[in-house]
Amino acid sequence: MPNPETFPYKNMSFRMHNGERITVGETNLKRALQYSGTAGFPELIDWLRKLQWEEHQPDCDYDICLGNGSQDLLTK
Repeated sequence: MPNPETFPYKNMSFRMHNGERITVGETNLKRALQYSGTAGFPELIDWLRKLQWEEHQPDCDYDICLGNGSQDLLTK
């Protein structure tokens, strides 16, 4: 695993269209930039599962699949 002290960023800040600013602090950034399990960053996966439930209340057993390409997951 890469030494997080070698990462070039201390924090990241994003300004949303509505003016809200989101800042990712050093601790979370070090975790997010680190290698993780194949399924992805566990906190992100959990958040996405909850969001899926809150928005859609699926009437079946479900899970999510997170990918990095536009249609890459259609064949997985």
